[in-house]
Parts: sequence; C-alpha cells; structure tokens
Amino acid sequence: AGGAVGFPTANVVVARRRIPVAGIFAVRISVNGELRDGIASAASHSSGIAGKPLLKVSIFDFDGAIYGEHVSVHFIHRLRDEAEFLDMDAMTDQMRHEATDARAVLAA
Repeated sequence: AGGAVGFPTANVVVARRRIPVAGIFAVRISVNGELRDGIASAASHSSGIAGKPLLKVSIFDFDGAIYGEHVSVHFIHRLRDEAEFLDMDAMTDQMRHEATDARAVLAA
C-alpha cells in the first residue's frame, strides 16, 4: 500500500503478540548492519504472520531489497496517534508532512 502512494514500505513482523504503543514514529532501522533513518506506522489493529503484529517502515533514501532480512527498528520519537483519513489524497498529504517532521527530528 505504501509503495502505491510513493512510500515504499518494509513490513516488519513484530516478535511480540501486541505492539505496546500505536502511532507514527521517527525511527532508525538497522539494515544489513547499517543504521538508516525512516518513519514507522505501528497500528494497534494490524496483524501480520501467525497473528503477530505488523510494523510498516519506510526507510528514507533507500531502495534496496530487504525481503526476508532480519532488521531492528529503534523508536526515536512519536509523531502522532493513529488516525483515519477521508481519502487517499488526505492520507498521502499527511504522510509527506510526517516524513518531513521525522527527518527533522532525526537530524537534530
């Protein structure tokens, strides 16, 4: 879904049964031993594989293939709570603002 609106997404299955805090976060993700900046969506209602929660992560300035790779996500700053949007345009606009906010937080 994220790729369809210009935000390629890595879907990370969480080892826990539930994600303790839902929302949108500025994150650093360890990919092949290298830390990269990004943004993550942790939804209280999403389910991944075998009933485990799914964390959706967009890695800034990265277009590599990481399917099946082990990654670690480090939560740096919570940007907002979960939200519903009226349409795809409103959601995409919000995602662009959040990406800008996350980049600013991570650069500080």
